[in-house]
Amino acid sequence: MSVAPHRSAAPSDSTGPGQSPAGKQLTALGSLAAGVATLGLAATLVQATPHRTINLLLAILGTTLTWVGLTSLLSDGAWGWLKIAARTLGVRPIQLPLGVFGVALALAARSAAGDGELAHLPIHGWLWVAGIACVVAGLWSAGVYHPRARRSQAVLLGAVGLLAVSLAARAIDLNGIPYILGGDEGSLGLTAQQFVTGARDNLLAMGWFSWPALYAWIVSQSQAVLGSTVAALRWPSAVAGMLTVLATLWMARGMFGPRLGWLSAVALSASHVHLLFSRVAMNNVFDTLLLAAAIGGLWFAWKLNQRWAFLLTGLAVGLSPYFYATGRLLPLLLLAWIPFLHRAEPWKTRALGLMAMAVTAAVTALPITLFNLAHPEEWLAPLTRVSVFNSLWLQANGLGTSPTVGLIAHEFSTTLLGFVARPLEGVYFPGIPYLDPLSAVFFLGGLALALLRIRRPQYAIVPIVVLATALTGAFSLGAPSSQRLVFAAPILALCAALPIDAAMEWARGRKPRLGQSLSGLAVLAFLAACLYQAWFFFGQAMPLARYSDIQGLVATELGHNLQRYPEGTPVYFVRPGPMGFSTVPSLAYLAPHVHGQDLDWPAPALPPPPASGVPMLWVTLPEQAGILAEIEAAYPHGETLRWVDAAGQPLFNLLEVWDLRAPSPGGAFSPAMTPRECG
Repeated sequence: MSVAPHRSAAPSDSTGPGQSPAGKQLTALGSLAAGVATLGLAATLVQATPHRTINLLLAILGTTLTWVGLTSLLSDGAWGWLKIAARTLGVRPIQLPLGVFGVALALAARSAAGDGELAHLPIHGWLWVAGIACVVAGLWSAGVYHPRARRSQAVLLGAVGLLAVSLAARAIDLNGIPYILGGDEGSLGLTAQQFVTGARDNLLAMGWFSWPALYAWIVSQSQAVLGSTVAALRWPSAVAGMLTVLATLWMARGMFGPRLGWLSAVALSASHVHLLFSRVAMNNVFDTLLLAAAIGGLWFAWKLNQRWAFLLTGLAVGLSPYFYATGRLLPLLLLAWIPFLHRAEPWKTRALGLMAMAVTAAVTALPITLFNLAHPEEWLAPLTRVSVFNSLWLQANGLGTSPTVGLIAHEFSTTLLGFVARPLEGVYFPGIPYLDPLSAVFFLGGLALALLRIRRPQYAIVPIVVLATALTGAFSLGAPSSQRLVFAAPILALCAALPIDAAMEWARGRKPRLGQSLSGLAVLAFLAACLYQAWFFFGQAMPLARYSDIQGLVATELGHNLQRYPEGTPVYFVRPGPMGFSTVPSLAYLAPHVHGQDLDWPAPALPPPPASGVPMLWVTLPEQAGILAEIEAAYPHGETLRWVDAAGQPLFNLLEVWDLRAPSPGGAFSPAMTPRECG
């Protein structure tokens, strides 16, 4: 990367709205207004929230802004310092109080949110968004204008067409592909419903299973429009997946040129792993979007020294803690990449932009960061559940109480093999690696090319991301885990496209007809690999239910069938067993109208019959045949329905009791019976 150094265009002392006498008054009044507003916020929060330290900081910031505003109006001393600070940061003086006010708003958002499901003040989300907007506005600098060639109509139409195809591949029949509604999806759906009903409104705290609640709030907006359906759960992921394709096109095009940009975007749009996570209600796909946006943003920031690109990168980094755990790698990846970017342009020439990026990231992440500092166990929970340092798992598998070097090395190598040779595991277990054999050849060629050219920063990011993803797998259980490998999806697509782009570039130096033939063959082979992945996903993995687990399949089938029963139908799920009504939240999401309960067997007494006209339902699993026989004997007028999967394997039994005469003497019911409630 060869870039001509230049400075952002900062206004002179004698011109511009921020430097003139009128600008002085405007800046002073702005600082005064920001100070008074911050003090007002502090006074409100002192009465409404218990976060004394944050409220004290707000009072200090408000007092400081007010003092700066007053002294700037009354004397030139403070105004002179403001001008020096603004010139140093490459902004106008009026932007400084705006930026500080943004920090105050982000702090206020944390105080207003609190730690529970219900925020102390419902405006906490607006305070957060306003804080980010003020910080971005406070750090914005137009810089030097870089004229760009006008996009041709064909390019724009191509981009629209690619997005349309990508969205169609991710959004068509979201209710049925995948057919299984996983337990994690059901849990998310129930949490999102709490936002819709008002039982929860805190989007800056934790939701289900120690995951940040922001994603559940995003899903709740889809539910508010589409209702409590499976498609409503999955639409946000489909949109995020489509935007990731667009971000990958932008990222790869900027780093390597249009040809590689298109090839990378096509590869990602057809990736069977990325398709899966774009079609389920899990937050993993948002990490891929933020990864592509951050890498592309930092590349353009370093190349052009444009403030907007630094701010965009900071925003992507700041949002990363609000989604899946792999997003926590993002700032580390960028830090590892900066030394390579430094070889092209010294970091000191980009210092102001890096500062703006860091401040934007810090303010965006501030509410969830302060929450995690107050509750470190919540931050650690997603890591410790799957960590190789999980002593309970180690002891259960006879591996002692701490992981060995051999175990970590095994998980590391298994993760690497998951890219090209070893079938993926986890929530998506397609029976093949991340890449099909032909795509794996392209990927290995691209990785070799990137290592050979690692001194060039656009190539260096490829092994950095691949290595970081493998290291994540090395310290996690269940390698190669599909839900962790998907994080690298934009870079894996780019890497697979690298040798095709290199081959086409080499062919340009051959005879025209020979070069065109070689280029055409390379592109056809690449497109064939992409089409195979898409065909495999829709034609093989989904029909064979390679997502979730057997409990998810049972819950989905049962949940869909329970939808045909009346409101308030009692459903008794017999325990003990591998699952129950309370263990798979998909049941409660798909059939919220029934009265589901887990009932331990043998039961001291059978439950009382429901109201007239409402059936009683008993659910047993195939391995509970003996229990089913006892229940059938107790209700001889019931009818047992048996469900099987596509291969004919039994899933569950459903005993319908419509004729509610008194049970047989072997199972007299008792009103004192109190089964466990589960939703």
